[in-house]
Amino acid sequence: MSRISFVVLALLVSGSLFGQDAPLPADEPLFVPVVRAEISLSLEQRQRIEAIETNFQAQNRERILQLNQLRIQLREALAADPIDEQKVLQLQERLETMQREMARLRLQADLQIAKVLTAEQRKEWMKRSGPKPQQPGPANPPAPQGGNKPGPQKPGTKPPARQ
Repeated sequence: MSRISFVVLALLVSGSLFGQDAPLPADEPLFVPVVRAEISLSLEQRQRIEAIETNFQAQNRERILQLNQLRIQLREALAADPIDEQKVLQLQERLETMQREMARLRLQADLQIAKVLTAEQRKEWMKRSGPKPQQPGPANPPAPQGGNKPGPQKPGTKPPARQ
């Protein structure tokens, strides 16, 4: 498979090309409603968390617009005839770099929020805001169920002999 085909396939599977993983609008709070609704916070904690989220959203407002613009440019580059492979790869690299930067900023905001919470509140927050189980699909196949097939083998080991 050529490198360009791999990039296109990876984009389609990940959903990044079509914005399926697009961030929420920049003016919409991300974690504050979860924290407020499910964890008892003092007034000071609420104010500090709101300030953290407001700052995070302000930092990302322009990045969200740039990310959406990159997605449009990438889609257009893939529709061009002939396809400029170098341009597609460069746009994808810029898209990935921006997504990593936004994830880093999200982690920094989460770290600041975690410092505002007590140990018990952090446990509850993590329990409620942790990753949710995903539905099986092409990018997330269901886990194997029982059966007589042996599991994965470590490299350099032989599977058990059948009798």
